[in-house]
Amino acid sequence: MMAQEDSFLYALSSNNAWAAYKSHQNPNFFPNLARGQSPEILWLGCSDSRCPETTILGLQPGDVFVHRNIANLISPTDINTAAVVEYAVAHLRVRHVVLCGHTCCGGAAASLTDNRIGGVLDTWLMPLRALRAQHQEELDAIKDQGAKAARMAELNVEAGVRTLMANPVVAEAVRERGLEVHGCFFDIASGRVRDLGIGTGSKYRINGEIIDIHLPTRPETEGNPSSSSTACTVRRISLAPDSFAGPSEPEITMTLTVLDDDQIRDLLDSLTKDELKKFSASLAAALYEDSAGKTSSAQQPDRTSVHNAAVGATTLFMPSSNSMGNSVKVITLTSPSPTTANTTGGPSAPATPTPATIPPTGATLILTPTGSPHGLLHARTLTAFRTALASLSLLLHRARREPHGFWIVVFGCGEQAYWHARLALLGLEPGAVSRVVFVGRSAAAEEKVVARFEALRKVGKAREEGWEGCKVRKFSDMKWLEGEAVEEDRESRLNGLLREADIVMCCTPSTVPLWDARVWERRSGAEWERYNKGRLVVAIGSYTPGMREIPTEWVQRVLNEGLVIVDTVAGALTEAGELIEARVTREQLVELGTLLGPKGVAGRQTKDQLPGFEQCLAKGNVIYKSVGVGLMDLAVGMYLVKHAKRKAVGTFLRDF
Repeated sequence: MMAQEDSFLYALSSNNAWAAYKSHQNPNFFPNLARGQSPEILWLGCSDSRCPETTILGLQPGDVFVHRNIANLISPTDINTAAVVEYAVAHLRVRHVVLCGHTCCGGAAASLTDNRIGGVLDTWLMPLRALRAQHQEELDAIKDQGAKAARMAELNVEAGVRTLMANPVVAEAVRERGLEVHGCFFDIASGRVRDLGIGTGSKYRINGEIIDIHLPTRPETEGNPSSSSTACTVRRISLAPDSFAGPSEPEITMTLTVLDDDQIRDLLDSLTKDELKKFSASLAAALYEDSAGKTSSAQQPDRTSVHNAAVGATTLFMPSSNSMGNSVKVITLTSPSPTTANTTGGPSAPATPTPATIPPTGATLILTPTGSPHGLLHARTLTAFRTALASLSLLLHRARREPHGFWIVVFGCGEQAYWHARLALLGLEPGAVSRVVFVGRSAAAEEKVVARFEALRKVGKAREEGWEGCKVRKFSDMKWLEGEAVEEDRESRLNGLLREADIVMCCTPSTVPLWDARVWERRSGAEWERYNKGRLVVAIGSYTPGMREIPTEWVQRVLNEGLVIVDTVAGALTEAGELIEARVTREQLVELGTLLGPKGVAGRQTKDQLPGFEQCLAKGNVIYKSVGVGLMDLAVGMYLVKHAKRKAVGTFLRDF
């Protein structure tokens, strides 16, 4: 009794020390926990004291919803387990359900014989003993008792996953929102958890290489990896039965996934609407986690940069860390200058703009929480995509005007401009966008980006993306309202276009504002009535204190009557030139992550602080200013690696 009391007192003392340490490390840690839970994982495991899920996964309180019982049994008649599953899946809306068995399981070992244990335990283990009888021949062939018990535990996980997949609540979530169900196994002797490759996805060994494959996918064969090389480059692999060498051996080492820019572009350009939603959900969860304070600010260090005067380029170093893992992006681009600034040709623009000579290029390295290299991704397309993906979350809450769809004006013709328009057309409801107009540095640049969309139009129609009726135009040869009133003066035509615009996307570096704020002055009379409306301005092209893309007067107007949303408050206050010039304060900004919480459009705290903001978000004047957050690269890059494995695209380096 004394030993038990001592153990309990020691546990209380340890709790006090742990609570004090966590509070010192992050003063908001426990207050944030008290506000509610939004775990992404439901863990169904064994009650064994050696299998504490949060500890072995390296996660924190609030990350995992848990149900454990002896031998991690999943029975369709067990109302206790069923209640936990229903609450986690239907109400907490977890993204992963993990059923995990383990080595040295007493329940699995006991089920190998018919010896009585006594009491309720014999009744509890009846399903496991029945399962043993179904696989008696396989189990009898295993002579080592420890290995036999481990195999029995694996068979128990397989049976449990089948039961979970038959649960109507789980089946609906898998079908409707992509819930993933995993069967896993914990090796107590090594501390490693491995995926058994059962559930919503499966792992197979193809010519000696382990590749994750999502079973419904059935692409065509274009190549066959070499079995003699540790690096396996695969575009697509047939899922015909004769392509498999059978289920994989347990994967106990990390695989580094390498994706070049062409592979990333192909993967992202072929996303379906449902796949895009999963990417968006992954980014939203990471931004919300960071904004809600679940990770300390020290985990998002400030980016640093170096300038190479010889080539006129700036290289940015962007580290990031959260519960998913760690990343660092190194990206180089031409430094902004007055001669590479304005794309409008208006009074503030230089007479002969010089195009940027170095497009954003570099790489992102992604690591697991324990530091194992997980992905090496070319940064060019990924950077443009993840920035556009963040902007899309605001477009989704805009109420389009009837009977017409949105008019979107895009400044720029590069990758950022392409992906902002591409995701708007793919992510919004069919017919939501009636016109996209690109305003570029030259007619040739405009022609190039418009041609990309025309090439996609038939593909988009075949995929039922819903934008085949949208007019994609270049500004250089656009007659105002296509012949109704031709304006020869470029500035006048641009002003007319901006008055029609519902959404303006600024996707090009600039050191001067891209338009005159007086264009959107409110004016009386029936002629001007349709122009007196709220607009969403997405500004992602300028990223240093010396750069400008939005007129200061417009920033000040939106501060008074609308919303100014940023990807990072700290970064915007030190790097966004127009916000600095407008003397914006921290209290006037809303961080995007706070709008992406589990309560819907925004968390309760933001609703209280900004009454009526949902109406403004839908119809009012809104500025979204992004200077870049490394966390976006981590979240989207991590999910891209997963998506690439499902599609069997990339270079896979085992034992890296």
